Amino acid sequence: MYQNYIFDLYGTLVDIHTNEKKAYLWKKMSLFFGMKGAAYEPKELRMAYETKIKEQEAALKMECRGSHVPEIDIADVFRQLFEDQAVSVTEKEIADLAKMFRAISIEELKLFPGVPEMLQRLKDAGKKVFLLSNAQALFTAPEISLLDLTRYFDGILLSSDAGVKSRIRRFMRCC
Repeated sequence: MYQNYIFDLYGTLVDIHTNEKKAYLWKKMSLFFGMKGAAYEPKELRMAYETKIKEQEAALKMECRGSHVPEIDIADVFRQLFEDQAVSVTEKEIADLAKMFRAISIEELKLFPGVPEMLQRLKDAGKKVFLLSNAQALFTAPEISLLDLTRYFDGILLSSDAGVKSRIRRFMRCC
C-alpha cells in the first residue's frame, strides 16, 4: 500500500468560495491603503491590482522562458501598489493587508465532510501526508491554521513559496 499521500488544499480538502470582484472589498482595501497614506479610489485600486498581477506574471514568464508556469507572490503586488504612491510599509503591514483582503473576499471557507477523520486515519496508520497546493502563502498559511489542518501534514509546499504553479513537473520536484 502507499506510504505517502499528497493532497491539494482547495477543492480537495477545503471548500472555499471567494469573490475578489465585489465592490465592498475594494472599498475597504481603498480605505486601508488611504490610512497608510496611499490614496486610491476603490475602482482605481482594483484596476491597479489586476494590472500589477498581469505585469508580474508576464515578467516571470519572460524570466523563465516558458520552462515553467510562474507563480507571483501577492506580497510583491501589494508592496508595489504602496510604492507607486511613494509609501513604504513593513512586511507585517503587507501580511496584515493580505489577510484582510482574503478575509473580506471569502464568502465560504470550510472543510469538506470527513476530512479530519480521513487525515487522522492516514496518520494513525503511519502514512506520510503532504500538502502541495497552488496557493498564496500569505492567504493560505493562516487558513490552514484556522481550519486546524497543520498537525496532519508532514510537509507543506505552496506555489507562491516555490515560485511555480502546481501540477507541473518542476513544482513536484520541489517536494
